[in-house]
Amino acid sequence: MIKSVLLFAVLGFAAAGFAKTSGPVCLAAQHSIAEGDVVFTSNHNYLFRRVESDTKTWTSHVGVAFKNDGGEWVILESTWPKSKITPLCEFMQRSYKDRVEIKRFVQDLSLSQIRVMKMAASRQLGLRYDQGFDYDNHKKSFCSKFVYSTYQAINIDMGKLQSFQQVLDENPDMDLTFWKTWFLGRIPYKRITISPAIQIRDPKFHSIFKFGI
Repeated sequence: MIKSVLLFAVLGFAAAGFAKTSGPVCLAAQHSIAEGDVVFTSNHNYLFRRVESDTKTWTSHVGVAFKNDGGEWVILESTWPKSKITPLCEFMQRSYKDRVEIKRFVQDLSLSQIRVMKMAASRQLGLRYDQGFDYDNHKKSFCSKFVYSTYQAINIDMGKLQSFQQVLDENPDMDLTFWKTWFLGRIPYKRITISPAIQIRDPKFHSIFKFGI
């Protein structure tokens, strides 16, 4: 019950009020973006601002860009409460201080690869958000897992899987008090996960658009 209340407080805040339908940053991005690009943003809410500070990066959310049947740019993403399709401009302008970076795989993706990725991403739509960030939970998803699984469909690793212990080892200054509270007193050190921080640092992907960073 305590965790459910905390989840609503930190994630429900993110779902409300920040989206716009268009804007100059999004319009500029559309001149550069391509299907399969990975779009990184920053969340307003407390949980994910902690993720950013604890993993020493500015980003805490990520999704994959595609065109819908109407030729409009959309982001397929895992968010609270369920994975969904979001218009590109709405996705970008939800970001804290309009921070955004778009990254692209170093080799051009073929049309067949894009089709496979779209199918893989679509199969994840509707999955409930995993507040435990458990990669091996096949009934739920979270943003970086959603992106990783989409690229795995074409045998490309977007970032790398890590245990929580490995994440902590890479960030020895992390304050564990919040995370012990979040996990109800016991951090699952052996649990496998993946974060936007490890994905944005993947050298196989280069930056093609950046704003506010």
